[in-house]
Amino acid sequence: MLCGVEGRGDAACAAVAAELASGLGMGLTLAHVLERSADVAAAGADGAVPLDYAARLEHTERRALAVLHGVLDGLEHTPAAEVSLRHGHSGDQLAAVAREDRTGLVVVGSRGKEPLRAALLGSTSSQLVRASRCSGCRVPPPLNGDQRPWWADDREGTL
Repeated sequence: MLCGVEGRGDAACAAVAAELASGLGMGLTLAHVLERSADVAAAGADGAVPLDYAARLEHTERRALAVLHGVLDGLEHTPAAEVSLRHGHSGDQLAAVAREDRTGLVVVGSRGKEPLRAALLGSTSSQLVRASRCSGCRVPPPLNGDQRPWWADDREGTL
């Protein structure tokens, strides 16, 4: 089973995926995709951003992997699980991971974009459904409304 994770706000989605994987006796892969160079420019909690691109990329990858492992560590029902970090377009890259791992089910969170934006740009979950050859499950956002991606998290003590 594959679960796309954008950040800490996707912990609820990952929990659903872990419970499904555990109940179905499947392994679980938590995956995150770094989409643009804007993601790479993300600053750390101290506000420091390395100046050269390679250093920023390495810095961003470390932060993304730390978030993935943090989400994984917070799961109650943890089947055999691994993490995957990719670069490119989220829908395409998650579909590629699903094909490579011969995934039977993909679980992604739904952000509930504004109708006009979703109609013009589409959503990762919609694109994944079109690009993937396996079943999919959309998990609605948590009720607490914390929808910030991990790189926008500027609270004390976060990565």
